[in-house]
Amino acid sequence: KPEPKPKKAAPKKSEKLPKGKKGKG
Repeated sequence: KPEPKPKKAAPKKSEKLPKGKKGKG
């Protein structure tokens, strides 16, 4: 079974986009 690549990429994308500075608010 291949390693969870998409799962690891998800958290990485979240870190790149600040949830406080450039979030949805």
